[in-house]
Amino acid sequence: MPALEPHNIKYLVVHCSDTDEMDIQGIHKMHLGFGWEGVGYHKVICRDGLIHNGRPEFWQGAHVKGYNESSLGVCLIGRTSFSDAQFKSLITVLSDWKSRYISAKIVGHRDIQDTDKTCPNFDAGAWWDSLEAPMAAYASVTSTLCPVYDDNGGTASQGRGTELLYGETVRILSHQQQNQMIKVKTILDSYEGWILDSDIGFSSDEPVLPSPCITWPSVTVTSATDVTSPACAQLMLGSRIILADTANTHHDLETEADWVKILLPSNQDTSRTGFIPAGALRPVSDWVGLAEQFEHVPYLWGGRSFSGIDCSALLQLCLHAAGLSIPRNSGEQFAFFQHAPHQRIEQDTPHQRGDIIFWPGHVALCLDERNILHANAFHHKVAREDRVTALPRLHKATNGSATTIRPAF
Repeated sequence: MPALEPHNIKYLVVHCSDTDEMDIQGIHKMHLGFGWEGVGYHKVICRDGLIHNGRPEFWQGAHVKGYNESSLGVCLIGRTSFSDAQFKSLITVLSDWKSRYISAKIVGHRDIQDTDKTCPNFDAGAWWDSLEAPMAAYASVTSTLCPVYDDNGGTASQGRGTELLYGETVRILSHQQQNQMIKVKTILDSYEGWILDSDIGFSSDEPVLPSPCITWPSVTVTSATDVTSPACAQLMLGSRIILADTANTHHDLETEADWVKILLPSNQDTSRTGFIPAGALRPVSDWVGLAEQFEHVPYLWGGRSFSGIDCSALLQLCLHAAGLSIPRNSGEQFAFFQHAPHQRIEQDTPHQRGDIIFWPGHVALCLDERNILHANAFHHKVAREDRVTALPRLHKATNGSATTIRPAF
């Protein structure tokens, strides 16, 4: 099968199946009957919005004669009426493609080939242009903490899902101009939600390169290399900074007394600089010890900082500082740790420092054989407590039993 070179991709072509009854298996059989090498599209979107993979992107499709060597194709199941779920998935597919093939043009089958076909029976290019924001642009968080909401209402009552930290990179998915809300997808853990556009600064059509992370629970940025100088900002664990002077970076990190000069980009001024202690950028070797520094920090649903934090964010931030990237929410974290080389530990087996205990919707970490640490609503803070005492209460509160994982990293 001929290869499809990424630099040759000039068009992203939208098709329809001309019937509601077809599925990807049916398309595959039909295209085999044409003498083709199976399904000719790269993606097929069913009526329920489920996205099926067709041909890999590195193979030429068989979907638009004369342009297969310069295009990717996606097919909507249907003729003239498509579901909201299908259009949502179409945005997902095209946004993903546009993030990697930025100059590619979005067109319908009828718009690119000299044909009597009316496929996909709507103006795909005009539909895409009518969306309220450019898709697949990248941006960096410019506020110290940026709330992420589950929908575009923009208030805590609408569902505060998580928080973004200063310097984190997101991909722009869509924009609601009437309330200045932007839908984003995080680069760190692929979390999707809505944020205020005032909390980010648009950067480019490419993801921002990785930059150093703050590895202290919190650090003050000062205007000079003097603790008595005015404070510029307070940055939290996991915040990403840009070094203003990379020439002396290795020297700066050698002793606690050294300072590091950093840029403080913002939507208004991209030239401000400040200073942080070099120790705030040092790699973390004891992630449990880092978590212990959060003891007594207030519990905050969706919180992800020293100002307020929830159980899964405490685990994610501290493990990420030690070099292990895991998902944001406890359920996905539990799924992440189900695979080797991580081990499941029986509850009657002696626990050890660094073991992680999961319940439905909750997670804690072991400080030693007896004590655990977790952000929880019962104590309204990050609390240390006896595991034996906590287990019955958490079993009742979560309506589920505990599972202990021993991470291997």
